[in-house]
Amino acid sequence: MTENMIVAPGSCFSELAKSSWNALKGKWGITIGSLFIAFCILAAAQYIPVLGLFSGILLFPLTVGTTLLLLRVIRDEQPLDIGIIFQPFDQYLRYIWAYIRLFIFCLLWTLLLIIPGIIAGIRYSMTIYIMLDDPQCSVKDAMTESSAIMYGHKWQFFGYSILLSLIFFFGILCTLGIGLFWLAPWAGSFMASFYESVRRRPEIPADADPEAVPESEPPRDDPQAD
Repeated sequence: MTENMIVAPGSCFSELAKSSWNALKGKWGITIGSLFIAFCILAAAQYIPVLGLFSGILLFPLTVGTTLLLLRVIRDEQPLDIGIIFQPFDQYLRYIWAYIRLFIFCLLWTLLLIIPGIIAGIRYSMTIYIMLDDPQCSVKDAMTESSAIMYGHKWQFFGYSILLSLIFFFGILCTLGIGLFWLAPWAGSFMASFYESVRRRPEIPADADPEAVPESEPPRDDPQAD
């Protein structure tokens, strides 16, 4: 028995794709420029002896910064500037701990089987967004909230990720890589829009287990249901 699907208002792929693309109008320059700078820093860090091996975790707040930028883009918040991608460094240890905790949880589930590991990754995929929205929220609480708001949206998220990957592949292939400059901001904005849609999901009863598999009621027109 699979998890019941909960579809939040405005959360279908075409609506999210359109809204995220429209949100980038007039902001392509600052968005592409900021993401390019972040990419260059992350790429250059790979060549630092010894430290390059840990650059992914050490510079994780920079990745969080790009998420913050794209979240502000789809919310049409001002001002937008390159400095936004460096703001998460103000809470450096908090985001490093988030990286470590998420990695450990997903790894432990993956050690059981690949599928549980993927499900865990999806379940906690909104953790960073929640932490950005609430600077006082602990990593543990953010993961718990992510698990709650992703209830009923895991298959939706998985399907959208597959579609985005295919668009990326063919987009980059057909444009000889040039399309990456537009696809990367759009994909990031898409995921930020997805977060906006699921955080306004229909309320789940307070006493319900977010990860419990709900029982399906038999159709009322089934003569065997009575």
